[in-house]
Amino acid sequence: MPNVPTLTDKLCRIIGHTRLPSVNRLLWKAGKFSRSVDTEFEIDFDGRRYRGNLVDFIDRHIYFTGAYAPAELGFLDQAALALRNTQAQADVTFIDIGANCGQHSLFMSRRADRVIAFEPSAEAAGRLQANLALNGISNVAFFHIALGDRDHTAQLGSGVPGNSGSRSLTWTLDAEKNENVEVRHAADFLGSPNVGLTRMDIIKLDVEGYEKAVLTGLAPLLKRDRPILLFELLDQVKGGFASPDELRAHLYPDAAMFTLSGRRRPVLAPFDWNAEEAVCIPGERAHAFEGMIAR
Repeated sequence: MPNVPTLTDKLCRIIGHTRLPSVNRLLWKAGKFSRSVDTEFEIDFDGRRYRGNLVDFIDRHIYFTGAYAPAELGFLDQAALALRNTQAQADVTFIDIGANCGQHSLFMSRRADRVIAFEPSAEAAGRLQANLALNGISNVAFFHIALGDRDHTAQLGSGVPGNSGSRSLTWTLDAEKNENVEVRHAADFLGSPNVGLTRMDIIKLDVEGYEKAVLTGLAPLLKRDRPILLFELLDQVKGGFASPDELRAHLYPDAAMFTLSGRRRPVLAPFDWNAEEAVCIPGERAHAFEGMIAR
């Protein structure tokens, strides 16, 4: 039988939800962001129920501090609101590529009319689907595949132990823990009848170094829809891009590029190639984000 959170865990969770400036440092010192023993929990998360396990890095953040990457969630919240206030269409479609355990999909299921999520890892996919079922969510379409620039079968790497979000199609630490996964051409799959995509409004892309392949596959849809993009550029891999110019060439014309910063409140800073989190906003929508832009 898996363990349940201890009294100390619960007390640390109360502290973690106070949002004190040094709370993360305190939790790190208390050893709460490392766990090797299964410890299952079920908590409230943004008006939903969330089941997780403290053995996983992302789940530990959700349990102890309320969310993983809260600045990302804050940005996505504002992006959905901006679209509803400015676009002619009333509906918003969110694409979650590299959904992992589904935190971002669950969050956006309350802000977007439609969520389309992709995750190739069998374990993470199972957890995502379980939380969708737990909450009876009907506006999230989930696909247990990876997206890329062609149809093929690939090896999903082991990732860092205890961090399900670190698994990658570009590297592994333990080949024996690799997983065969299906990769589909991004634009072809999204345009297929079983998806029925009409427009991409917001994309979250977190695929641990495989970003170039995904953006290459998405190219015709990016130019057609000009969506808001939130994506990661890892320190050494940089998503497969050799330079900022090559990255920009894979986006749409007149894209406004920023670096996402801020611990909880999202801030759009000038684009920094050496930072990890990037945001791309179509020029015609940049004015809607002026309140986030660092001066």
